[in-house]
Amino acid sequence: MFFNYIKIAWRNILRKKMFAFINVLGLAIGISTCFVMLLMIEFENGFDTQHSNGDRIYRLYTTFNGAFTGSNRGVASGAGPAIRESFTNVETVAQFFEVGGNKVAVPQSGADPAVFREGLNAILTDSSYFQMFPAYKWIAGDPSFALSGINQVVLTEGTFRKYFGDEASPQDMLGTTITYRDSIQTTLTGVVNEIPFRTDFRFTEFVSVATAKRFGVKLNDWRSTNSGSQTFVVLTPGTRVEDFESQVALLKEKYIEEHTDGDFVADFMLQPLSELHFNPELGIFNSVWKVANRSTLKILTLVAVLILLIAAINYINLETAQATRRAKEIGIRKVLGSSRSTLVFQFLAESILLTSIATAFALPLCQFALIYFDEFLSPDMSLNLGDPATIGYLIALVLFVGTLAGMYPALVLSKFLPVKALKSQIYTEKGKNFSALLRRGLTIFQFTFSQILIACCLLMIWQIDYLTKRELGFKKDEILVVGTPWRETAQKKERLAAELAAIPEISEISVHDNPPSSNNWSSDLLKSYDESGNEVIHDVHIKRGKVDYFSFYEIDFLAGRPFLPNDSLKEVVINEKFARELGFAAPNDAISEQVNWGTEKHTIVGVVSDFHNRSLHSEIDPLVLVYDEEGSDIGVKLNLEGGSHASADAVVDKVKAAWDEVYPDQPIRYQFLDESINSFYESDRKTVKLASTATIIAILISCLGLFGLVSFSTIQRTKEIGIRKVLGASVGSIVTLMSKDFLALVVIASIVAAPVAYWLGMKWLEDFAYSIEPGVLLFLLTGAFALLIAFLTVAQQAFKAATDNPVKALRYE
Repeated sequence: MFFNYIKIAWRNILRKKMFAFINVLGLAIGISTCFVMLLMIEFENGFDTQHSNGDRIYRLYTTFNGAFTGSNRGVASGAGPAIRESFTNVETVAQFFEVGGNKVAVPQSGADPAVFREGLNAILTDSSYFQMFPAYKWIAGDPSFALSGINQVVLTEGTFRKYFGDEASPQDMLGTTITYRDSIQTTLTGVVNEIPFRTDFRFTEFVSVATAKRFGVKLNDWRSTNSGSQTFVVLTPGTRVEDFESQVALLKEKYIEEHTDGDFVADFMLQPLSELHFNPELGIFNSVWKVANRSTLKILTLVAVLILLIAAINYINLETAQATRRAKEIGIRKVLGSSRSTLVFQFLAESILLTSIATAFALPLCQFALIYFDEFLSPDMSLNLGDPATIGYLIALVLFVGTLAGMYPALVLSKFLPVKALKSQIYTEKGKNFSALLRRGLTIFQFTFSQILIACCLLMIWQIDYLTKRELGFKKDEILVVGTPWRETAQKKERLAAELAAIPEISEISVHDNPPSSNNWSSDLLKSYDESGNEVIHDVHIKRGKVDYFSFYEIDFLAGRPFLPNDSLKEVVINEKFARELGFAAPNDAISEQVNWGTEKHTIVGVVSDFHNRSLHSEIDPLVLVYDEEGSDIGVKLNLEGGSHASADAVVDKVKAAWDEVYPDQPIRYQFLDESINSFYESDRKTVKLASTATIIAILISCLGLFGLVSFSTIQRTKEIGIRKVLGASVGSIVTLMSKDFLALVVIASIVAAPVAYWLGMKWLEDFAYSIEPGVLLFLLTGAFALLIAFLTVAQQAFKAATDNPVKALRYE
């Protein structure tokens, strides 16, 4: 019986090829879009889900309140020992510290040591880390002793192969000396495999925590909080999180004991392992930047479902519109004994078969989408048709979409009365009105969703354009920022600056810590006194540079002068925002006033105009600029013909040559300042790309459905069109007649879409401190664009019908 359903369904599909093509194309686009988004959602939700004790693992992190507020994914290093000593209901405490560096030396038999400069992905830890995460399997070494002493290191198998080659035996290489940062010599004491499932714990080198001092890490310290200082706990089975949180609160008391002079306090919070991958505010680890956002995943899910729904709507509209064509078939089947349930199964079989065909076409579209969106995706993510889970998703999707699209047409068509069906009187007046209203309602829904996406997409594009073109308050074009090696001598930096200054195409250089706008910044607490003599705490951002910092970046002074080149003078320049926060009505009023920085008083000698020191997601911060002789960056101002980056290639080559003269063993780090600033909005551009793609897909599917409905309406009204032409109707009047009903639906969709799009747009703009204001023009353009697309879709079919020979139309059967 089942194969009989499939055979009949296949014949029906072949009998109406154009409508089958429209349905297959729409469903294929919808299914591919939905499936790719499902893959993305499943991938992000699959991190660290297979740890045997994962439901009992929590990370401690820190929140600050007071003069300084914020969160830090790390904790003071004293927290781990305090938990081990005093807390109950804890099975394991694992503490580790992320360490950096970009030089590892590995001995080679009969040759100089091999040097690797890819950058460390290493942590300082002990055996408790591997007890907490037993997914690591030991290939060589004893887990009980491998990290128990000073200067010991354990490698993952991949890193071991990189250092020693594929032929080396891990067991034989135990005891080998591996040197970090030129002077820290460690002994290889173990090799483990990588965690065999998707994880954010991607550390590849594990150095014994007893070596911490040599890496500049303080143990059992409460005075500082570093994001690389991590503490995880495994609770004993049956322990309630609330009970453990009451113990964690005690850490606050210990913190306060050590910070009696502080102007803020710290609270210690618990983050479940299952949430590690999904908190953009905290991030994951210093070495893992990609954080998923649950809100974004929910939006992706909603968009995927809606796109799939509008593809299913096409099928529903076309099948119910063609009810008269299948009336006699239904009548004959009922007369011959078919029950309504049998007919329902028949129509569902046709829908599922059509969906299966669409899914087959969707698979190459999925592969294309994965390539097109590769910047959003992890390299580990792929379409694996050999994976049982993927096959299961595809089967579930086919059954769901096939049933969703086919159920209503099946129920409507199967309820026809045999007598009326055979006479082609299939509708009562009530039924006809309901089906027509439903089709109109579904078409309005399609175009409402499409226009919401169009409006939001236009808004995003305008906002990104606004962000990149807004004046920032300093010069950012034709400036190259070169980063010098960490902990390098001042003499070498001066030599590099001199080498760069000698290049003819470089007009000016400046040595400083960070450019005016950067993702890296430092902040500190400064104190002042109000009119009543009360102490006021200010959380301010700090910029450090030489005297030429202001002229180099063309930062305007509103009052005063730059600081003098002398650290002992304790002079500072502040921005206008900080001057207002200090209570000065005019910039001149701040000159010669003092602020307390730590235990020293600093004199304000200048006030500069506000400039954006971070992305436009954030407001301008209170800012202090201070003299510093030794900066980590060198700003290079280029004098280029035409001002393009393409013409800068030759200059960059000279900069690289100068770098190689000074730092022959170090890789150069450089970036054009305007490109660095544009990268602030990379995530927003990706969102625009997603929204643009979803918009195009939604419009395409909606227009396919509209095309199908117009085509069927044209077929139904063929004789009417012929009679009107014989009676003298013009082509324009016939096109207008055929178009007005459909275009009215698009106008209604525009009215419904406008307030929804406005609300969504304003919610998105809340993430920006500086943004455009959505105006009437946005919605006029959206409505006009949707009307134009709909008119072109409708008019093409209407014009064809209007220009056909009326004789053919009057003969039409």
